[in-house]
Amino acid sequence: MPPSRGQVFVLVMCLLLNVADGFDVLAMSYAAPALAAQWSVDPKQLGAVFSAALVGMAVGSLFLAPLADVFGRRRVVLATAAFLSASMFATALSVSVWQLVLLRFLAGLGIGVMVPISATLATEYSPTRIRNASVVLVAAGFSIGAVSAGLVAEEIILLLGWQGLFVAGGVVTLLLFLLALPFLRESAQYIAASSLGEDEKLLRINKILSSLQREKMTSLPPQPPQTRSRGNVLELLVPGLRFTTGQLWVLFFAVNWSSYLAVNWIPTLLVYDGYSQAQGIDALTYFTSGALVGAIALGMFSARFLLPPMVAGMLLLAGILVVLWVTTDMAFAAQKVLLGVVGFMFSASYGFWPIVAAIYPPRMRATGMGWGGGFGRIGAIISPLVTGYVVAAAWQLDQTMLTLLVPSLLVSALLVISVGRHVHE
Repeated sequence: MPPSRGQVFVLVMCLLLNVADGFDVLAMSYAAPALAAQWSVDPKQLGAVFSAALVGMAVGSLFLAPLADVFGRRRVVLATAAFLSASMFATALSVSVWQLVLLRFLAGLGIGVMVPISATLATEYSPTRIRNASVVLVAAGFSIGAVSAGLVAEEIILLLGWQGLFVAGGVVTLLLFLLALPFLRESAQYIAASSLGEDEKLLRINKILSSLQREKMTSLPPQPPQTRSRGNVLELLVPGLRFTTGQLWVLFFAVNWSSYLAVNWIPTLLVYDGYSQAQGIDALTYFTSGALVGAIALGMFSARFLLPPMVAGMLLLAGILVVLWVTTDMAFAAQKVLLGVVGFMFSASYGFWPIVAAIYPPRMRATGMGWGGGFGRIGAIISPLVTGYVVAAAWQLDQTMLTLLVPSLLVSALLVISVGRHVHE
């Protein structure tokens, strides 16, 4: 059965909210040169501004995203959208670096919540046949927003200054909040797993089903007994889940380690290897563009093929291609194309979200998504720092990639194969 208009609305709304998040994250990167020139900000201070958002994302994923298992997906999504809009407007009004650090941390909190909860909603609103594809494409909205920021940044900064980027992001997010407020409904799966009485659950679920043009229910399926409070991370560590949960946490950490190492250091490492700054930026553009195309392709193919083998294969190929890149003497044009293909394979990380959603039941799904994403953010914070130390120690491009990047990709591929055994496709 194809998705109804109501289901499509929820999926599109989740996608657009992730697009706004991606725009917000990259807006600071594009605004940084103009900000540094206007305020005479040194690189260390800029580093603090960038790191604040990443720390906020980790904290938001770990400790705030589980609130969606307590208060509901709808409330948390709406509150987060309103909060993010306010933080973007406040960023545009900043008058000091330390205000920016605080506001970027606060924005990071919201982004750390929005990505896993939008993926949770997409899971619970998608028809089974296209569920994996829906979740992958919704999560890929983050990359769409990041690319969009690059397309419009120069024009907005020339017209309105660096503050204009955050005003634009704040306006878009506010409009999305106002659109979602009257139309975005709660997840029926969340209500079914809640502590409400059976009659109240049935009434609320049937209202949702009616709005989705779906047949109403006469009774609810039995729900497993609740042994702990909702939103409690200990639920992820019960017998039968703890080993899989640990694997998922390592998986998110490893693949984010790889992704942020690549995104943050590929241009710089190429410059250290003798290429120009323009060539370094060009190479990164190929990488990020390949990742976006890969995310769309992964979403399309995940509706037809088993997701875990596809994700594991893409990560394995990414590692092999990185080895080929750093050990083969090739022209820069060929390197750019190869990095675009590597980026395509890196998009396999978007497949983690539907895998996690399939492992955890609805009553702990947002908690599982949030903690997985949180460990990923920790990897994203640590990886560029470790890379900075080895680069300072005069490691070459091939040494850095073969030691810090390739092993984490291979570990990720093996973990996806292992975790995938617990996924019922």
